[in-house]
Amino acid sequence: MKKVLVPGLIGVGLGLLTMGSVEAAPKPKPKPTPTPTPKVEAPAPAKTITITGVFTLIDFPYSYPDGTCGGAPSGGYKDIQAGMSVVVKDGNRNIIGMGRFGPGKRIDRFSCEFTYQITDLPETKFYIVAVGRRGEMTFSLEELRERGFKISSTLG
Repeated sequence: MKKVLVPGLIGVGLGLLTMGSVEAAPKPKPKPTPTPTPKVEAPAPAKTITITGVFTLIDFPYSYPDGTCGGAPSGGYKDIQAGMSVVVKDGNRNIIGMGRFGPGKRIDRFSCEFTYQITDLPETKFYIVAVGRRGEMTFSLEELRERGFKISSTLG
C-alpha cells in the first residue's frame, strides 16, 4: 500500500503543526488483457495422385474355370497372374506405393488383360513403376498428367 504525505495537525494539544502520513486508497489492479489465441491453420493437404494401369499379356493365356485368365502354368509367363505385385518408387528409388493385379480378363484368344490401381501416391517429379519381375517403367509427373494418370503396357 502506498503512503501519501498530507499536511495536517498532529498533536493538537501541543499546538504544533507537523506533517503526518495518511494511507491512500489502493488503486484497483488493471484487469489483464486477454492474449488473442493465434489462429493455427491446418497445413495444406499433401497433393496425391492415383495411377491406374492396364497390363496386357499376349500369348495363349490359360483360362481358369471361373472365367479369368493368366499366364499358362507351364509357360514363360506363369508369373503373370491375378495378385501380381506392382511397386511404385519415386525418383530416388524409395517405395511410395504398392498394388496388385486384379483378375485377368480374356480379351480374345491370344490376350489376357489385368488392371491395377495405386492410390495416395505423393506428387514427385518422377515415378518408377515395376510390374512383378518384368522390369520398370519411368514416367515424369508431367507425362502421367498428359496420360490422365493411366499406364498401359504389353508383354508377349
